[in-house]
Amino acid sequence: MGRADAQMRANQVDAAIASWKELAAQNPDWSYATRREEKDVWETGSREERLLLLEHLRSVEPVRAREILATTWAQEPVKDRVAFLEKLAIGVSSSDESFINEALHDRSVEVRRAARGLLAALPDSEFSRRLKELANQVLSFKKPLLGKARIEAALPEDPIAWLKANDIEIDNPPRNAAQSMGAKGWALKELISLIPIAHWSELWTKSPIEIIRAGLDSEWRESLVLGFVFATRRDRDPDWIEALLEFMSDYEKFPQVTELAASLPAARLEALIFRSLKSESEELRDVQAFRLLWVHRSNWSDQLSRAVVNSFKKRVDPGKSNNFDWQTKTALKQFARFVSPALYDELALAWQMESESPPNLSKGVDAFQSLLAFRRDMHRAISEKEQTS
Repeated sequence: MGRADAQMRANQVDAAIASWKELAAQNPDWSYATRREEKDVWETGSREERLLLLEHLRSVEPVRAREILATTWAQEPVKDRVAFLEKLAIGVSSSDESFINEALHDRSVEVRRAARGLLAALPDSEFSRRLKELANQVLSFKKPLLGKARIEAALPEDPIAWLKANDIEIDNPPRNAAQSMGAKGWALKELISLIPIAHWSELWTKSPIEIIRAGLDSEWRESLVLGFVFATRRDRDPDWIEALLEFMSDYEKFPQVTELAASLPAARLEALIFRSLKSESEELRDVQAFRLLWVHRSNWSDQLSRAVVNSFKKRVDPGKSNNFDWQTKTALKQFARFVSPALYDELALAWQMESESPPNLSKGVDAFQSLLAFRRDMHRAISEKEQTS
């Protein structure tokens, strides 16, 4: 009940804010009321209401959001300061740098960690500039006349102290990381993860693919790749995402890589899936194409929809009773949410179950087609309503 009440309050605040903004847009003389209501919510609202207000303001008036946060910042508890800082990631810009720099020296380690992440997202911030200067001192891209290119690192004996002396704080390594990477490896990973990912191509005039390949041939391989993954996840650079997927998607140590694909524009993600399908003889298996489809959570093109259904048809053999596993069944149910509903008639006709098909296969395909038919009917109803209105 408490969770439902909290959601109801959040919905009410959201609706109220929308109404205030609409009134203010219609009559500038009413804008003072909007400001007053925002102030009341910020000073007297619940934590959920205040977070919702801050999120809304960051999307429409980012400076106003920062200003209203500054009025109570010093009195906020640690967990709220962290949560509010995370909302500043919405539309973060150089105008926020001064405020975030203050948070960078907060008494709480959690707040300082959140501030580092925000400043790292600003490639021209003073924080990013210092990080890049330090990294340039210890990292180099080497290409011998014979042999493969590699990235070399020359870190001080106490890298964490070295960073701290240059006013850069990183977390101390957890025990398992200290054992697997060592202090230098951990510091290198943290350093790279905080640097804008585009910096390396600019510094070395190399493509992301060339840099990743050199990182994989380095003795600091794990630290370099993890740093690249975390920085790419923050910056969502499509060229780096594709390069990491090309090299790293099958490495068990780096499960975060496939998740990066969700940040790709739909057209680039679908192009990756098609390339993977082609390399896998157009049959879906527990490999890259299958994993990429799981993160493609927007409407699929007609071309991709056809290709996926055809791949499933090859994957499941009606003559065998044990090849329609739980993974295939789960995937069919999930993918029916994104296959183009306009193709229902075509796909249903092309995938008809024979009478001797195993029951679990028939049920799985029927569930897929039922959901797709529901989506088709819903789209038709919405379209008809829009045409008559």
